[in-house]
Formats: sequence, structure tokens, C-alpha cells
Amino acid sequence: MSRAVILIDWSAYHASRFQLLQASLACDGRSLPLMSYVVPSSQTANPEVHEYFLESLAECFTPETHVIVITDAGFQGWWFQQVSSRGWTYICRVLGNHYYNVGDGWEKVINSGIKTSTTATYLGEGLLGRSKKAQHEGHFYLYKSKPKGRKFKRSKERAPRPSVTTKAHTVGKSPWFIFTNSTEFSPKQVMKLYSRRMQIEQNFQDEKILTEDSG
Repeated sequence: MSRAVILIDWSAYHASRFQLLQASLACDGRSLPLMSYVVPSSQTANPEVHEYFLESLAECFTPETHVIVITDAGFQGWWFQQVSSRGWTYICRVLGNHYYNVGDGWEKVINSGIKTSTTATYLGEGLLGRSKKAQHEGHFYLYKSKPKGRKFKRSKERAPRPSVTTKAHTVGKSPWFIFTNSTEFSPKQVMKLYSRRMQIEQNFQDEKILTEDSG
């Protein structure tokens, strides 16, 4: 295997008392779960948990394998260093009040919408994070998909919490602001790779069904 595109994300497990950290291999149509790790909710996004997880994941690949890790906005800070220190590529979405600088001064990611285009755009090389203790060098890309007219679907059995509905709506409308340590791919290729992250959501749905059936 010369290249492996790995999708990593957290998901609630057993009524949110625990959190499931999963890595899946992106394939055509669906992703193949490679490894799962369950921890108490208090350890969600814990750097030590991430380090242990990545160490275990590394055993799945030969040193020659080009590993590309795709994550959503829940992975920040030391995560970038933990991935890049293994010689791997990360492609991660960034949201909210994080600051970035591509040579024109510090700006908030949340304000990047004014630069948005329906064509994937390379913003440049720069820094993520104003604090020198938490700064990371990398490359920034931006893309906003065209509206598709889809509405948030409510469950027939249970109305979603307002916070969940609002969060899903906000994230869905937000541009894809992508941070990566690689210059190997074109802006369009970066967005295509990131879009494959959605495959892991189906795995979480399958996991939830199995958990409910066994419970």
C-alpha cells in the first residue's frame, strides 16, 4: 500500500458516558474501520489519549506508507505535531475563533467567509494560533460549496435539542477552512480528500445501531 487515507473522529458512546475514538480507512463509497478506542467522556481530545492512539495506529502501516490523516475541527493544538512527527500528512478543518496569519496580519477563521469562493482556493503558507506556545506552521485552503437547499431532518421519535440543531446548521453553512502540512495537493484535491471524512459518520451510525441492539 503506497498511500492510506485515514479518517479519525470522536463520537459519543453509550449515552455520552463514554467517547469512541475511531480510525477508518477511506475506500470507495464506505470507509473500513481499522481501530477503535473507548474512553470516559472526561478524556475526550486528551493529548495523551491521542498519542497512544496514533502509536497503535502506526503499527498498521509500513514506514514507506504515505499516511494522510483527515480530521474535523475537533482536533487542534498538539494534534498537528503528533501527526507530523510521524512523517504523516494531516488535513484538518478549522472553525471559530482560531487566529491565522498568511502574511497579512492576524485574522479570525470565523471572518474568512469574506474570502470564500465556490472554487477551492489556496490562501497561502502561514501560522495557526497567535500564542507562540501553540503555533503551528502550515498551509491554508478555503472553499464554500453551493447551497443545495437541504434542510435539517428531525427525528420522528425525538425532537433534537436546540443546541444540536443550531450547531449542525452552523457547521453545515460554514466554509471549509482547511489547514495542512502538505503542499503535495492542489486546492481541489485537498477539498476532495477532506470530503471523504464524511464516510466515518456512517461507521458511527452502524456502531450506534449495534450498541442499541446489544443493549
